Amino acid sequence: MKADLHARAISKRYTSWMALNHMSLTVSSAEAVGIIGPNGSGKSTLLSILARTTDPDSGTLLYRDDNLLARRASDLVRLGISRLFQLPRLCNELAAIENVGIANAVRGRLGSIARLASRKAISTESARCQLDFVGFPADKESVIAANLTHFERRLVEFARAIEQKPNLFLLDEPTSGLTDTETEHICLLLEGLRAKGIALVLVEHKSRVVERCCDRIIEMAAGEISLQQTTARV
Repeated sequence: MKADLHARAISKRYTSWMALNHMSLTVSSAEAVGIIGPNGSGKSTLLSILARTTDPDSGTLLYRDDNLLARRASDLVRLGISRLFQLPRLCNELAAIENVGIANAVRGRLGSIARLASRKAISTESARCQLDFVGFPADKESVIAANLTHFERRLVEFARAIEQKPNLFLLDEPTSGLTDTETEHICLLLEGLRAKGIALVLVEHKSRVVERCCDRIIEMAAGEISLQQTTARV
């Protein structure tokens, strides 16, 4: 299967701490790759570099032959890459459906959401479809994000990312802070994304999540790959 994402010999040092040490990773089209490891192993640093919110000290990063290191984080949506942060990042003064509907208009730049929303630059019908897909309560679509629970905010963030029509999803601990029931919901949602043919790079502490939802699991330690294996789903 042709690889869409190529990260080669990526290194990143913070003073005396080597966060990534010539780390290499490939992700094929529609493949789900889970990244696990203890705190400080470099998981989040790797994801931040893939998402272009952190620059590496050295290495190359290609997505479908496009040099991502020459791109800004705000460019990735146009390339078909969406990211979910460990803590949902929403515009708190906008309703759930507005946070989703504005996704493509802002192209990943949350700072201009309120201005664009005031111009009605949203697609309510499509946003509602994505909220329904992620299982967001229909009676809360008009509730402002500030008044939603952590789980509801997570679902809105998923819906907004899906509205951007990605080919690749970068997810940083999407089940962090969730109950077992909520985690099960996210697992079903991840399986739904796989069914849509969306590739996943999933950083996660809960091993049962990556074992269930990923084709391949990479374990990191001290900024390097310590173990790599396929899962039973392959």
